Amino acid sequence: MKNYRYSTAGKIATVIIQQFMAVLLVVFLLLLGSLFSKSMLEFQDIGKGGFLDSGYFTQEFKSTTVEVQNLINLRKKFETNGEYDPSKAVTVTGDLQYRLGDLEAWAKEGCSYQAAGYLSLVEETYPAVNGGGYIERYLNGEISTQEATNISNAIENMMFSITKDIDTYKRLINKYDAGKSNVAYYYRSINGAVYTNLKLEEGGKEEARQKIEDLGQYLCYDDEDIHFDTNINNLEEYFYQDETYITGNMDTDAVFMMGVNAKLPYKDHFYKAKESYNRLHPWIKISIITTFVSIIGWIAALVYLSTVTGRKSHEDEVHLNGFDKIKTEIVIVAGILLISAGNMMTGRLRSHSWEISGLLIMGGILAFVGNACFLLFYLSMIRRLRAGTLWNNSVFYMVIDLIQTYYRGGKATGRFLVQYILEGAVILILAAWGYYYSQPLFLAALAILLIVFGIFILKDRVQRQQIIEGIEEIKSGNLEYKIRSEEFTGDNKILSEGINNLGDGLEKAVDASMKNERMKADLITNVSHDIKTPLTSIINYVNLLENEKIENEKVNNYIHILKEKSARLEQLTEDLVEASKISSGNIVLEMVRINLVELVYQTAGEFNEKFEQRNLTIFTKMPKESIVVMADGRRIWRVLENLYNNVAKYALEGTRVYVELDKKEDEAVFSIKNISSKPLNIPSDELTERFIRGDVSRTTEGSGLGLSIAKNLTTLMGGTFDIILDGDLFKVMITFPLAF
Repeated sequence: MKNYRYSTAGKIATVIIQQFMAVLLVVFLLLLGSLFSKSMLEFQDIGKGGFLDSGYFTQEFKSTTVEVQNLINLRKKFETNGEYDPSKAVTVTGDLQYRLGDLEAWAKEGCSYQAAGYLSLVEETYPAVNGGGYIERYLNGEISTQEATNISNAIENMMFSITKDIDTYKRLINKYDAGKSNVAYYYRSINGAVYTNLKLEEGGKEEARQKIEDLGQYLCYDDEDIHFDTNINNLEEYFYQDETYITGNMDTDAVFMMGVNAKLPYKDHFYKAKESYNRLHPWIKISIITTFVSIIGWIAALVYLSTVTGRKSHEDEVHLNGFDKIKTEIVIVAGILLISAGNMMTGRLRSHSWEISGLLIMGGILAFVGNACFLLFYLSMIRRLRAGTLWNNSVFYMVIDLIQTYYRGGKATGRFLVQYILEGAVILILAAWGYYYSQPLFLAALAILLIVFGIFILKDRVQRQQIIEGIEEIKSGNLEYKIRSEEFTGDNKILSEGINNLGDGLEKAVDASMKNERMKADLITNVSHDIKTPLTSIINYVNLLENEKIENEKVNNYIHILKEKSARLEQLTEDLVEASKISSGNIVLEMVRINLVELVYQTAGEFNEKFEQRNLTIFTKMPKESIVVMADGRRIWRVLENLYNNVAKYALEGTRVYVELDKKEDEAVFSIKNISSKPLNIPSDELTERFIRGDVSRTTEGSGLGLSIAKNLTTLMGGTFDIILDGDLFKVMITFPLAF
């Protein structure tokens, strides 16, 4: 080969070119990625020069449309006759309404809570316009516990959202003010209410349409005649792919129009978007061409360097430098660490919000450093392969060579066989010499040797016995037990240390299993909480549909089914959360004095309707005096609720239910018994396990958590929970210590 191919100057020049190409490649890839990821430029815009015709303008128009519709919805909610109205009634839930100004002040002050029985409900700091006084109605028995809880939750949710909505309203009103924005909009609802930032003489939609179209860039949609008109590129195609882009936030038969002044006289977000577009658009062609050129240049330079590295003119020998003499594994580990550091730096680079110029500078620096490190390691590996030192200069090779040299036949059986042969040979030699020469000295030496061998064998057996005892301890569950292996020798030391490590591993596995159980419990809790919010909305909307007094019987039946199933799902969600809290120990009890007599009567009253539906007759035997225990009010109510629910679901229709509360010595004893509608072919202790139901066919509603929750809550509060089965007779008995 020609000499110039191996010249040092040529190699240095190629390295410089390769580095330069790497920096160009990364910088322009970052530029292209940044522009396309921000939707600032699209491929179809490469041959275009106008901002108004670009995909970037279309994207900006789409996002502005969504924001303007959000503003219109907030104006509907907060305005009267086009003005912000603090006295306007805002619906919280059902027929419950408060004035807008009161809600805003209430949100700033925060919620106060009032004890209502065993519940803690949001106190009505400000008077309601309609449907107020829900706490008093709950205490008077006009609404149920669930209804009171739902109203309290709805008020809490409104407190969280109202301030944000008002701030958004004020920000958007100011942003789309006619004197500050290039955007004009017009919206007319079915009842004739108009929301616009245009100055109209007559206020009709034709006048508004003419003014919006005169701006230059517009969108018009009339839901009454389903007419869509726009001159924005690709917007009509996008509309027909996803009509909810416009109609999702509109009333039926409403009119929505929005336009952008093509001259952009105001310095709003469209004006700034145009400046960015004009500044960055010319770079897309340059970036694409430079990217392809830099890829080709980088690969070509790498191929050339791979060919000439380690070679000198007129020599066939491969020359290694000091870096190539470092052990291969050390170089590989160092390379992995550098790659990890590069990934961390790249991750941090992505986690920050950068201006494009700053991003390109940081990317160029990382590309220069990263490519230099890559060349250092890559070319070293190529030279090692050519010189045949990639394996020979490794730590593994050195270790294997040592093992082969000094530890051939190093298995335990091999070592035992060698030891046995050597010991047997010594014994035979001493015995033969003693016999042949009739010298007591050889016999004495033989006796001493046998004693020494016996001591070693005894020591080995003692160590083995200690190992067996350690295994028994670990097997019995004492995973923290450790064999004292400091004085052990040979295989016994290796075995004892292995068993100790095995115990540590088992302990870690048990800890990991417990951690997984906690993670499962947390997952159930989190998922249940995530389900709760949309489920509350579903229940509220079903209630709203119920209040509409729809005359269609089939629709009313559907609404009734929705209400039943959503209530069941809500109960299941609450059961899952409660069971998860109990199993993970994440539950705090507030122990207070509870009159069980009143609580049982109250619970029975709550379930009268359910029992009547199943034609169940309840017989209650209660003392005249109070029976007071220490318990958490909400949790003990949950225990009784689950027991009564269990009876309502699984008792045989047309039978009697017996409830009894009495004192026995220093304990309060509550029992409830009924005849089961299904055969109880299951042990009583299994009925209190999670997800176990007496109805094996699962034809009735239930989660299999009720009795489990009841038992665990009773135990946590210091009581006992027992189930007694006698044929089809099902009886639950719970006891609590009396509070004196």
